[in-house]
Amino acid sequence: MGEVSRRSQVILINEIIRYHVSRPIPSIGDIALDKSQDEETHTSVHSSLQTQGYSLGAKIISRLTLSKGRIWESNKCMVFICRDLWIYLFGKQATRLQSNSQGVYIVFSDDIYWLENVNFNPSKDVDNPKYQNTSVNVYRTLYLSLISGIIKGSLESLGFPSTVDAVFDEHC
Repeated sequence: MGEVSRRSQVILINEIIRYHVSRPIPSIGDIALDKSQDEETHTSVHSSLQTQGYSLGAKIISRLTLSKGRIWESNKCMVFICRDLWIYLFGKQATRLQSNSQGVYIVFSDDIYWLENVNFNPSKDVDNPKYQNTSVNVYRTLYLSLISGIIKGSLESLGFPSTVDAVFDEHC
């Protein structure tokens, strides 16, 4: 099976994000959203992206592990995530994997091209008024929600339930 071009993959990911952001907001009549409703809607967008990412991660891992045996150790599982899953998603391995004695793993990646070209034009691309004047950094957090969902779904499919948090740092 051939690989999808990088540009096609970015377009697909942009459309997934756009779909989740553009979904109508449940509201009462034409009443403007107050701050708590804004936060609730923002949280629901992140949650729905993580849920879709979870499903994608489970499917991707089932494809990647088809010819491999079960991974029993958490260290080997994380190496698999940083090598095989990262190459599948981003075309190269994660930059660095760090862990501590409590079983907390941190994956560093310098070049995630999904985040390089966040090119939404919110005024024309998004019907949801809450996202009309949103910064690129807020959109990056939406992409990170999808990525963290993919990683969480992948880890749980491998038999390692986990909590996944994603952080974008321009200065690393």
